Amino acid sequence: MKFFKITLLLCLSCMLSLHLMAQDKGAKKGKPNQTDELGRKQGPWKVKNNDGVLIMEVEYKNDKRDGLCRTFYLADTDEPKVMEETNYLDGKKDGDYKRYYFSGETNTEGTFENGKKESKWTKYFEDGTVKWEGNYKKGLRDGDWKFNNRKGDLLYNKSYKDGVDLQAKAEADKAAATKKEADAKKIKAGVPAAKPTK
Repeated sequence: MKFFKITLLLCLSCMLSLHLMAQDKGAKKGKPNQTDELGRKQGPWKVKNNDGVLIMEVEYKNDKRDGLCRTFYLADTDEPKVMEETNYLDGKKDGDYKRYYFSGETNTEGTFENGKKESKWTKYFEDGTVKWEGNYKKGLRDGDWKFNNRKGDLLYNKSYKDGVDLQAKAEADKAAATKKEADAKKIKAGVPAAKPTK
């Protein structure tokens, strides 16, 4: 009986080892949609809709997106049309990002760092003319931004600090100061200040 238990244990051990080696071998060869012994997604994955049309290709490492992720337009073509390319690191957007028009022309490009938009971002009209461009810092607009018309002519500039439109903030601060000054004059003249509305 003891010999039977040991033999059974050895057989199960060998089978488990062979199973793990086979899964590992499949992931190493780039075979899509593989999981490891813990059921975590590993390597390249291809996602299709209910009609069997490819809608996404993504790399996984330990069940987290890690590497290039491509999403595709639903199109009646033999080759899928890329809609978006995003790089991931340990489950967060990190690295170059591009979004495309259906025509294949670049729509938007920029960079993510630790899941947040970072440094220069640019959005284009479909003909390649810059629609707007500016910088992000930790996911918030920061610095000078330029907004153009379809011909590429400058429409206006905006300056941001930590995501706040500095011109709009200055106008709001000026309006608040003017109201405060008017209320102070009314109080001095004996007229009660207006009550805030809800």
